[in-house]
Amino acid sequence: MTPTDDSAHPTDVITANSRSFSTAARFLPRSIRGDVVKLYAWCRACDDAVDDAETPDEALVQWQLLRDDVDRIGRDETVLHPASSLLKELIEEGGIPSDQAIDLLRAMQIDLEIDRGETSIRSEADLLRYCYHAAGVVGLMMCRVMGVENRAADSHAKSLGIAMQLTNIARDVREDAERGRCYLPAPENNTDKNNKDKNNKDKNNKAENSKAVAELLDLADRHYQHALAGMIFLPRRCRPAILMAAALYREIGNEIRRHDCHVMDGRIIVPRFRFAWTAARAGLFSTAAILPPVRQSTTPVSLFPSPTSTQDHVMSSVPKFDSLARANAYLGVSLTCFMATALFAMVYINPKETSYTWLPLVYAGVSLVIAVITHFQSTRYLALLQRSTVSTHEER
Repeated sequence: MTPTDDSAHPTDVITANSRSFSTAARFLPRSIRGDVVKLYAWCRACDDAVDDAETPDEALVQWQLLRDDVDRIGRDETVLHPASSLLKELIEEGGIPSDQAIDLLRAMQIDLEIDRGETSIRSEADLLRYCYHAAGVVGLMMCRVMGVENRAADSHAKSLGIAMQLTNIARDVREDAERGRCYLPAPENNTDKNNKDKNNKDKNNKAENSKAVAELLDLADRHYQHALAGMIFLPRRCRPAILMAAALYREIGNEIRRHDCHVMDGRIIVPRFRFAWTAARAGLFSTAAILPPVRQSTTPVSLFPSPTSTQDHVMSSVPKFDSLARANAYLGVSLTCFMATALFAMVYINPKETSYTWLPLVYAGVSLVIAVITHFQSTRYLALLQRSTVSTHEER
């Protein structure tokens, strides 16, 4: 994890700290991308203000400064922490409620309480409450930035943030233990500092740790499933990026499982090839979110002639099969080109050689144009097939 530089541009912050988010953010509409990057940079700065402080007292001072800045924004006063200027823009222009910013800062407050031995994660309910403050509320903020008005989307947005935070916790068990923190539910925890240290030491047992991480990932999967069910509430142009972010983060959990959840052996990272493949696959399957839907006919389409049909009817069905074959052929080309687009985009994002420059992006653009054209050709022949079938039924 790279500490946040207060003078760094928000785009540089997200690029330096999160491969998954920076990749997915590239697929957001330009009008939204800037606010999303600002939101990430502010959240990162708040987290680093606590984690990177040299002493607990300094961490508390930094947290209090960030918390007071939220009130200053409400009173239209000058903020004191550099990162709070980003939050001010998001509240005033992005429509983010100030109480959601306070909810996120509560996660850092819980971290400080854990560091001081004043609290601990005793149960799954405690863990989910912490995950809501650390990331679930970010899902709600994202809804506001993307202009989602249907409040039915909120529970799905919270679940996506919670799932991602659970994945983070599963991946960072070793790093958290080195900080003296433990987010894995442990009913035997209490507020006594010695007992907390003993519990963290006990958690280093590989078998127990692996089992706890596996349960954590199972819980994350349930929240990913609930989150994906709410994608319909998002603007169509935003869905591919959010689906990609969810897929890339979920792949971290899959990679942890491939290592038998032995997270104490070292930080587990998704290999570059698998990362690119996951992004490409997510991009391919999310194309339905941005392409116009095929108009459905209310008349059932018969793809094969009835056994009782006359010879004339069999002959009249030949154009139908021709339309069907053409539709399937164009669909196959379209899907292939969408896959090629995603792969070329990944090469552009993560080039093996600097000499690639803009060439992969040009290839991606050409593939995308072909994919869109062949998609519409496929739907055109499907429409001809439907009209032909309806006409045959009317003649009968």
